[in-house]
Amino acid sequence: WGSEMNFHPHIHTILLGGGLTSKNEWKDNGTVFFLPIWAISKVFRGKYMDELKNLWNTNQLEFHGTAEKYRNHYAFKELIDFCYDAEWIPYCKKTFNGAQSVIDYLGKYTHRIAISNHRIICMDDGNVTFSVKDYRNKGQWKELTLSGVEFIRRFLMHVPPKRFVRIRHYGLL
Repeated sequence: WGSEMNFHPHIHTILLGGGLTSKNEWKDNGTVFFLPIWAISKVFRGKYMDELKNLWNTNQLEFHGTAEKYRNHYAFKELIDFCYDAEWIPYCKKTFNGAQSVIDYLGKYTHRIAISNHRIICMDDGNVTFSVKDYRNKGQWKELTLSGVEFIRRFLMHVPPKRFVRIRHYGLL
């Protein structure tokens, strides 16, 4: 999510930049990465969209609020077409600088809440004012005021559903 707490679904994945040899020694894969990033994007989009359609076809999706319109076959098809046409933007960066960096990264991003207390500036007259980062203005901090209801709505979008698994691990983790 962004600092304004808007809905922004995304996934973080950590891939190893090497592996263990038969002698249990680490072998770095050098400059060659797992797959070209464009290939990862296309394969992920295809798999994700196939599963989303499967869940819809088997009535396993729940729709609430403004999303209730997607119960309708034609509206859902429009959504699927829109998602296929949209650019899915993967971001890939060089491997971390050691195991401690991975632990620090996971600790920072996997179990935090939508907004920390120090960013809330004031609450009055049914409104909440908090600081947000304006990425359209070189990351400058500014204040945003929302109605209390809108603030709570945005906050609750970031509460994971029951039985949601935040971290799935395979391999060395």
